[in-house]
Amino acid sequence: MDLLTERLITELTDANDNQAAFRRFSELMGELGFEQILYALVRQNNEDFVDDAIILDTFDREWMSFYMKHDLIRKDPVAWHVANNKDPVFFPDIYRKVDQSAVPDLAFKEGANLSRDWGVKNAVSAQITAQDHTTATFTLLMPSDLPEQEAEDHLKREYGRAASLFETFHAYCDQAAIAQDHFALTPREIEVLKWLSDGLVAKQIAHKTATSVFTVQKQITSARRRLRAATATQAVAKALIWRLI
Repeated sequence: MDLLTERLITELTDANDNQAAFRRFSELMGELGFEQILYALVRQNNEDFVDDAIILDTFDREWMSFYMKHDLIRKDPVAWHVANNKDPVFFPDIYRKVDQSAVPDLAFKEGANLSRDWGVKNAVSAQITAQDHTTATFTLLMPSDLPEQEAEDHLKREYGRAASLFETFHAYCDQAAIAQDHFALTPREIEVLKWLSDGLVAKQIAHKTATSVFTVQKQITSARRRLRAATATQAVAKALIWRLI
């Protein structure tokens, strides 16, 4: 696991809320040479966005107008959420088209090749959509005075580490969905493990759930086994955030 990702996991466990976690995340991204990081997490239920969207940073209204003018709004779930709910949400001032081979795990958003039209350089945006229709979007901005080729080389060189930090931070913001999607944990197992991580013992959890101690112990053993079996770097990182393994 990358050392910066390990540091982020440690610091996220000390964060009091999403904004505090975002500040720690931004500081580490800054160490990779990205001067601004914007992030938004939106949960979608069929075609409708739910009310508990996690919004960090602010939306650029001028960019929003451009999106609506060119009828791109229907193609982008985060922008659609802003247009229909009038909540502040981040969006990049502009996207920068980069060789997609540099970012194989994240799809670039619609309109990513518009940067030269707007005259803003050295920015790139990508998003992750989970199986539960959670959409997380992030944008990386590098110093605008960097020569174009130097900025692109830097992005290709550091994007893998940046994506690792982003997915880990995203897991912090959306723990339950990550557990269900990546570890196949049941809602009750998630609940039990959260209580366990809060310091409750099996007997106390059994009382809360009106089940036997044996049932709770079985749930804990089963959930932990699946967590430990998730050996991929990102899966382990997400599990460590909960201090469950």
